Amino acid sequence: MPPSKSTLLSVILPVFFAGMIARPPAFDEYALRLADRVQSANITAEVVSEKVEQVVHSSGFRFFCVYAAVAMVTFLVVKLYKAFTEPLAIYCNESKIAYFVDGPSDGKTAQERVGDFKRARRFGQLPPVYPNGWMSILRSDELKKAAHKFVHVAGKNLVAFRGESGKAYIVDAYCAHLGANLAVGGSVQGECIECPFHGWQYRGSDGKCVKIGYAEKVPEFAKIPTYHSCEVNQRIYFWHHAEGKEPDWEVPAIEGIDDGTLQYIGFTVCELDSHNEDTPENGADVAHLDYLHGPRSFTGHVSFSDVSWEPHPTEKHVAVLRMTSNPSKLLGIITVPRETFQIDQVGPCFAHFNANSPLLGKLVLIIAVTPVGPMRQRIVTTGFTQKGLLSFYIGKRALAEQYYQIEGDLPVWANKKYLRNAMLVKEDHLIAKHRRFFTQFYSENSPKYDPYKESTEW
Repeated sequence: MPPSKSTLLSVILPVFFAGMIARPPAFDEYALRLADRVQSANITAEVVSEKVEQVVHSSGFRFFCVYAAVAMVTFLVVKLYKAFTEPLAIYCNESKIAYFVDGPSDGKTAQERVGDFKRARRFGQLPPVYPNGWMSILRSDELKKAAHKFVHVAGKNLVAFRGESGKAYIVDAYCAHLGANLAVGGSVQGECIECPFHGWQYRGSDGKCVKIGYAEKVPEFAKIPTYHSCEVNQRIYFWHHAEGKEPDWEVPAIEGIDDGTLQYIGFTVCELDSHNEDTPENGADVAHLDYLHGPRSFTGHVSFSDVSWEPHPTEKHVAVLRMTSNPSKLLGIITVPRETFQIDQVGPCFAHFNANSPLLGKLVLIIAVTPVGPMRQRIVTTGFTQKGLLSFYIGKRALAEQYYQIEGDLPVWANKKYLRNAMLVKEDHLIAKHRRFFTQFYSENSPKYDPYKESTEW
């Protein structure tokens, strides 16, 4: 039975439109065969034209065209709206970026392949794993009022909670009664954290137990450890010191962040197995800037000049990196002018990146490297720019660029062996200078990493 005319039309029309785009040899041969079948079915050009005209002028076709146009415009408007109003949020794929593992292979899962890398690693003679100083544990927006979170940092299990007054507290995670984890099932009552097991309530300011619902009296000695904390630059910080010393410096507030003068543009997060000192040492490793980071710039290969790294003359816990990016070409056409950047390393665990651009204005990035395990770092970068839609969008692109640059370092940090007596040439003198600078953040009881006792199978 010969095919119907409608069947042939349903085949011919898509082929006809596809043929307007590409005509491979195999397609030409197939089209000729179809033409023969059309002729045998007595379908004339007039019939085809008439059917096409009927379709084009039908209400269904007009609805489809209008719907498609509205859908495309809506999509573009939403994308544009998000680009200029929605903060950036990037989470790193550790397996893919740090170990180049993008799935199963050779009969092993991606997790097993990454595990092979971690077990084979040699760590070398590592410095202590937890430096003394302020450590960023949460972004402010991660801890809502009357909420709490479990935090593991510097070998300690903690609970961070925000009282009903809005103040943030950091206390030991375990109830003094029977050791229940306050962060798992507990609740915030006023300025206290309540245990999920028997309802003991501990005051955030001093750890004192202030209420035991079923007891006549609360023992004076019933309390849990508390820790120094502060909330600055929309971050919550925790003070760690191996000798239990009080804070001897403060987290500097960056003008314009907490008062809302600068606008928040988003964050990026990376977690990897590395030593805490590796990341800040990058600032003093001038030679790797051109070699590793230069080719990764979105403007093409960028080179750097006037690079300097020096400890601060009066604040001993601060070091300052300054560098200038030389002019480059965006898309090979648009000239990107020279720009000077300054990065202040503040203590061992965070840095402030400052830049002023004629196009962007002020850009501030806060880069925090927090030791969540003895050889496990969580790198969180948050960004802020001056207010304005264009500044917001360009600032987001700058934050994404900074994340992309960190991606270049991750495979090195996650797989390197620490060489205490590194073979340095004359041009590497700043690395040696940085290592001497960093020793101030270790003390007698700073814990060391023992690969026979610890595991990197986090």
